[in-house]
Amino acid sequence: MTVSALTIILYVFVAASAIVSLVCGIMVLIQMFKKGGVGMGILGLLTCFLGAYIWGWIKSRELQLTKIMLAWTAAIVVSFIANLFGGVMAAQTLAKDPEFQRAYQEALEQQQPEAPPVEIPATPEPQN
Repeated sequence: MTVSALTIILYVFVAASAIVSLVCGIMVLIQMFKKGGVGMGILGLLTCFLGAYIWGWIKSRELQLTKIMLAWTAAIVVSFIANLFGGVMAAQTLAKDPEFQRAYQEALEQQQPEAPPVEIPATPEPQN
């Protein structure tokens, strides 16, 4: 299987956005420890930077974090879009694979055994 140029570009976007997200997250986390205290910093770590992201937007103007938060948000959006396109491309590639199509058909046949024919009883004629 060959890797297309578009796939490589998507990998670069995902990797770059991950690095930008990590750097921005660490920068906000440092501010959390400095300005919010140890408890807030630990909360930012325990929530896997989600708490830091929310806290960063809440305190963005007060602590002049607006540019960092915009960069972090842009990195999240770029990562989401690149991963979405990557998933679509993977699904298209997989759908074209004859071995996958054969395995998929076999799985469908095993999952849905043929049901025996159902007989419909005759309805009695109304009597006058």
